[in-house]
Amino acid sequence: MDGKLLYIGISAVFGVWLSISYQWFVCMLFILYVIYIFKRQSQIFVFFMLLTFCFFIGYTFMYQSLHQTKITSETTKFVGEITSIPNLNGDRLRFYFKENEHNEVVIVSYRLSLNDELKQLEQLRVGMFCKLNGQLVEQDEAKNFYGFNSHEYLGRQNIHWILEPSSIQAEWCVSPSNLEWSPAYWRQLGIKKIEEHFDQPSSGIVQALIFGERSNLLEEMKQSFQQFGIIHLLAISGLHVSLLTTALFFLLIRLGLTRERAYTVLLCMLPLYILIAGAAPSVVRAGLMTMCVMVSIRFQYRFTPVDSISVVALIMMLTRPYYVFDVGFQLSFLVSLSLIISSASLLHVTVTSVKKGLYVTLIAQLMTLPIILYNFFEISILSIPLNLLFVPLMSLLILPLSFLTFILLYIFPPITFPLLFLLNKMLMIANDLLSWLQSFDFFTITFGRPPIIWSILFFLACIYFLAEWENSNFISKAWCSLSFLGLMLLFLWHLPYIDPSGEVTVLNVGQAECIYIEMPFRKTNLLIDTGGRVTFQDEKWKERKNSFQIGEDIVLPFLKAKGVRSIDRLMFTHGDFDHIGDAHILMNNLKIDKLLIGAGAPYDKKWQEELLLLAEDQGITVERVRAGESWKDGGINFYILSPFGDEKERNERSVVLWAKLGEVKWLFTGDLEMEGEERLMLMYPHLEADILKVGHHGSNTSSSSLFLERLNVKVALISVGEGNYYGHPHKEVLERFEKNGIRVFRTDRLGDIQWSFSKKRGTFRTVIPYDTLE
Repeated sequence: MDGKLLYIGISAVFGVWLSISYQWFVCMLFILYVIYIFKRQSQIFVFFMLLTFCFFIGYTFMYQSLHQTKITSETTKFVGEITSIPNLNGDRLRFYFKENEHNEVVIVSYRLSLNDELKQLEQLRVGMFCKLNGQLVEQDEAKNFYGFNSHEYLGRQNIHWILEPSSIQAEWCVSPSNLEWSPAYWRQLGIKKIEEHFDQPSSGIVQALIFGERSNLLEEMKQSFQQFGIIHLLAISGLHVSLLTTALFFLLIRLGLTRERAYTVLLCMLPLYILIAGAAPSVVRAGLMTMCVMVSIRFQYRFTPVDSISVVALIMMLTRPYYVFDVGFQLSFLVSLSLIISSASLLHVTVTSVKKGLYVTLIAQLMTLPIILYNFFEISILSIPLNLLFVPLMSLLILPLSFLTFILLYIFPPITFPLLFLLNKMLMIANDLLSWLQSFDFFTITFGRPPIIWSILFFLACIYFLAEWENSNFISKAWCSLSFLGLMLLFLWHLPYIDPSGEVTVLNVGQAECIYIEMPFRKTNLLIDTGGRVTFQDEKWKERKNSFQIGEDIVLPFLKAKGVRSIDRLMFTHGDFDHIGDAHILMNNLKIDKLLIGAGAPYDKKWQEELLLLAEDQGITVERVRAGESWKDGGINFYILSPFGDEKERNERSVVLWAKLGEVKWLFTGDLEMEGEERLMLMYPHLEADILKVGHHGSNTSSSSLFLERLNVKVALISVGEGNYYGHPHKEVLERFEKNGIRVFRTDRLGDIQWSFSKKRGTFRTVIPYDTLE
């Protein structure tokens, strides 16, 4: 087909994209794409493109209808097979479970209550058949604007339920007679072998390189690899598969097989390795492409690399159309395709290996940049030099050494000790280098999530850049297009500063509080509290590897997605952990100019003192504020109404802030209770507030009827955790709001609550539409 299958593959992607997203611009893009191809290809070929587009629209709709859940929520008894390696993390056990009656996969999530359960549940193996009793719950929908959408992610894997068993006993599960022939079982045994013989950080790295298992990676190493744009080196890709197949090919030749028979054997073994390596999109792509190359050689059929990758993409989309939305699928195919297309005309003109590596890295970085920014919001300027360093390190040393050491563990274990030492030493040095580089903030550039139209234009500019690079007039046009790419990045950097709208966002941080305020054109911003998850000291065996942190997992991603690189003012309303417990995370990751804390608040607990010391170390100006103080930023006056400095109760010391944003009066009250409300009414008899951030998460100790009436509140915003222990918001408080005709927005039901405003108007937006709860 001489590369023409690529156009068919792109048409299929558009078909899947349109059938799932229903976005009009997808259809417009496809029309422009067809017009472009129509001028360069025959009408019959364009007809086949349109046919492919329509086929994948219909196929995706059919696929969605066939994979709707057939299990009802009332079902409590299940018989089926464990289809993933059981993951024991502290007191939590999780695995995929394929029940027999409807042939549907659910996630089993079980919380251990006794330490004695650990030993028996460690006996569970993938492939076992079990009888389970429990309750089905649906995965919660995403409730943060830029947070990971686990509900959508699982839905695209055709998983609709989470099964919470009342109990799990090892004797309820039996191993089938053919379990030892299962690739998934071999995978689990291999991962277990690595855990037993490899120390960290080698253990997590080797598991990722051989079996595609990243759950045991050291969190700090995983973050540093991701931050510096080299996380792809820990994913099984064409490099791994080609190394493995080349080694096996020469081994088979040495054993006396002909080249034809060796290719046949490898064609049979590659699907097996794809399953053993976890069948992630990058693994499937690399394995299938290698098989296409072998088929071409074995049967002497001319199959271009572009056609090979197009066929593989079509096969994967037919297997599961949702692959199109998988980040691994997108990155893997984009990098491979761009290198395939550019290799013949670009890489052969270079002389040194360093130049070749530089060009390969530059092409890969440019083509994947929009996807990286859309999902991770930032890039590192060290990405290219670190790729030049780590690609040969991983491909020439770490990867071969990992395979060799793992194989020798089964043949002659004593010889592996020096290899294990060498491998661990190299990885520790690499980890220390990345950790040291992480200490320099200026290496990472936060752009925020780019608009879709920007991403499309950037892709087109990259394609034009690569096309001009091939031409003889490279210097004049290629560098001109590269300059245009630079201007696009410069525009994205300054985009928040040309946005005429401001915002107030009450983040859904559970039973905690965090509010972000930004003025139009980002003239200034303010963060009120940071959230913090209150936990209690538990037994050692219950501790999990990577615990959830509000600052790390919700607040920081939100700010980075918006391209926030600094905070002008961080305000602590008071010293409770659920309000400021994760402040250290933000202090360590963002530039903060001023920290405002209430006058009279002691901040004398050890962790509070450490926060203030950290602020001092970071060069943050700490200011004690009290009633009567104010400041003006971005043309907006902010007034501190409380504390007065003589309050005795902790909650009454809350910093209370009043501001007029978009001609609407706002009052932010922290955890202020009725005693503080009475004092506000006494000291400010003419105080009014159109929108009230409700005090103390909707507790009945706040929001008195007199306070609501006096302020003439029209909208109440409550930051509260779903199903919280305290029963917030209390029923009587909600009744007061209803009695006064006050519209209520709650983060536990609506997720993040955002009010966007301009000079004289504003609108509310929530993650879960407000009217769906009416």
